[in-house]
Amino acid sequence: MSISREEAKSQELNRYLDDKPCKKGHISEKYVRDGYCCECKYLNEIKHKESRTVKSKKRYICNSKSIIIKNQEYAIENKEIVRVRQLAWRQRNKNKIVKYRQDNAGLYAFFAAERRVKVKRATPPWADMNKIKWFYLEAARITKETGVTHEVDHIVPLTNKIVSGLHCEFNLQILTKTENIRKHNHFIA
Repeated sequence: MSISREEAKSQELNRYLDDKPCKKGHISEKYVRDGYCCECKYLNEIKHKESRTVKSKKRYICNSKSIIIKNQEYAIENKEIVRVRQLAWRQRNKNKIVKYRQDNAGLYAFFAAERRVKVKRATPPWADMNKIKWFYLEAARITKETGVTHEVDHIVPLTNKIVSGLHCEFNLQILTKTENIRKHNHFIA
């Protein structure tokens, strides 16, 4: 059923279909805002997809630092929006996440082993292992009581560009999992 652009505008439609072919001879829907042929737009997208991908990768490489800073600023200013989006993405992609972890089980095992080595190297001989154990038991107890996952965090991270902390009772604190993830390995002097 054909309809004019003016009729489509009055009905607040995004597209319309008339009997007139576009410049390239396509008889397909056209966009109301500019009269551009949907078929031409689709073919143009396919034609330029690869070059756009290359250009966007080059632009990202050249401007990666500023892009990362902008993204971090946005995340700080819009914490709740970002959190909701991330949760929604995880809900939509549960199967992908599980499959990725299964496909990369060796990589996860490597990172876990690497972490154990870092902790072992960062533990001084004078550290009180009973007090360290207490932090982990306390985090488990709080988790059980509150239902909110708590973790043991190193106040001064074990790995950081500026400083490396020790795995001892003086450098441990209990945080919620969310706070610990948010802190990552940042150190504020």
